Amino acid sequence: MENRKTKAAGKTLSEDRIGILVDTTVCAGCLHCEMACHNAHFSPSLSTNDFSDPAVFRNYRRPDDKALTVVNEFPNQKNPLLPVYVKIQCMHCEKPACVSACIVGAIKKKRRRQRSVEQ
Repeated sequence: MENRKTKAAGKTLSEDRIGILVDTTVCAGCLHCEMACHNAHFSPSLSTNDFSDPAVFRNYRRPDDKALTVVNEFPNQKNPLLPVYVKIQCMHCEKPACVSACIVGAIKKKRRRQRSVEQ
């Protein structure tokens, strides 16, 4: 089958793009994915210190024109000491910086027709 491509924002994107998987049971809320996304798409680049303030979790956030990837914190009903972190992103990147920045491997990008089983 032919691997068709499409143009978007001056870049060639594969039509086989289907999504990015985020394992919320593994996410530690470190915000490294937010930093990597910001540094890949915006100037000036920011450092880890710019993403170290836990106050960012006080309000629910959505991606916007200043932050294409955001992480929100939610209470964990089973264990209040371990909150649940949920990443929301724009899903447009062919090679997302957030995937390689994840220190716990919670983010994976798959092409259509690829399957993975983790045990």
